[in-house]
Amino acid sequence: MSDLDLQRADLLARRLAAVGEAAALNAEALRLTQKLAGIEMELLRIELELDRHPGDCELAEAMEATREQLATIEQKQNECADLYSQREQEIAEIDHELAAAMAGLAGGGA
Repeated sequence: MSDLDLQRADLLARRLAAVGEAAALNAEALRLTQKLAGIEMELLRIELELDRHPGDCELAEAMEATREQLATIEQKQNECADLYSQREQEIAEIDHELAAAMAGLAGGGA
């Protein structure tokens, strides 16, 4: 196996790993979106209850706790999106390197 073949195999392995990580991040983003939707529904439910019982301290505390959960999930979503963008950039860079390695193979650089 030539050095160019080894380089290509390494790049393909790196790309496969990065694509796998991107897929996992995409799945996590979906899970967080579903969780966020549930928390938003709970927040709406609590708001409706507070409209009916404005002085209920337990409902006010539940609303605060739910808002904190919402903020936590939104932060996790942002972190997930940042990591996904990093993986996309990594994949693009690997694709560029692969194209150069393939051009070397096509040009008889083996």
